Amino acid sequence: MMTGEVLRTALVVALAGVVGCAQKPADVVHEPKAPAASSAAAAQTVIIPSVVVPTEPAPSAAVPAKPVSTEGMALLPGGAFVPKNDSKKVTVAPFWLDVTEVTAGAYQACVTAGKCTEEGLLCEKLHTYGVPGKEKYPLNCVNQPQAMAYCASLGKRLPTVEELEWAARGATRGSTYPWGEEAPSKQLCWHRLDYTLAKGKGPCAVHSFPAGDTPQGIADLAGNVEEWTATLDPSDLYLRGGDWTAVSPEAVEASGQSGVTADFHGSGIGFRCAWTAAPR
Repeated sequence: MMTGEVLRTALVVALAGVVGCAQKPADVVHEPKAPAASSAAAAQTVIIPSVVVPTEPAPSAAVPAKPVSTEGMALLPGGAFVPKNDSKKVTVAPFWLDVTEVTAGAYQACVTAGKCTEEGLLCEKLHTYGVPGKEKYPLNCVNQPQAMAYCASLGKRLPTVEELEWAARGATRGSTYPWGEEAPSKQLCWHRLDYTLAKGKGPCAVHSFPAGDTPQGIADLAGNVEEWTATLDPSDLYLRGGDWTAVSPEAVEASGQSGVTADFHGSGIGFRCAWTAAPR
C-alpha cells in the first residue's frame, strides 16, 4: 500500500504531466522506492482530479531568435508617441520592417515549400495570388493566420499596431502621412474603385510610388493594401494603412485603422513582416 506522502508525490507528478506547458511545478523530492505492492494494491485505481489547461495563445509578437535574413528590411529607431486613437503614450523598441508588402510571388514560393496555405486566396475577382504578371503585386485575400505563418517561416513576425503607426509616422519625424504633411495625391495607390459601377483595378505593384516612402525608405504604408497587425484579441484585430479603394485622406493617415476578424479574406488586405532588433 502506498504511504500518504508517496501518493501525494505521485499526484503532483501526474498533474504536472497533464498541464504540459503551464507554469512549471516546484521541484519534488522523491522518497526511496517502497517495496513492490501486492497484486490487490496494484489493482487499486488512483483518481486524479481533472485539470483545465490554459488555452490563451502565445503572444504573436514574440521575438524570434533570429530572422533568416534582414535583406529587404529597414531598421527603425525606437521611441515614444501618443497614438491618435488613444491618450496613453506608447514606447516602441527598435525593430526591422519589410520595405515592401509581401508579394504574391514571394507567398507562392512559401506555398511551394509547404510552409504556407492557399485557402481563401482567390477570394475575389481582383485577387493577386497565382495570376500571371502579378508576382510583384502585394498578396491580397490573405487572412491573419496565413500572414503569421508566412512571417514565421522566415523567422519573423507580424508588426504590432503601434509599430506600424510608428513606421507610418516616419518614426521620430512624427508626420501625419508616411511621406510627411502634404495632402495625399499621387504618393500612393488609391482611388482605384468605381463605387457607382462596382468595378475596380485592384492593388498596384509594390513600390510603384517612391514619393510615398518614409525617411527610412519603407514603401506603401498608405494605400495599396491594408496590412495585418499582431494581436491577442480575436475580436479587436486592427488593419493599418488604408487600401487601393480608399478615397478619404483620413483613411490613409498614419493613425488610420480598421478591424476585422482573423479569418477574414479581402482583396484590400495584405501584410508585411517585422523583427525586433537585437539589443546592442
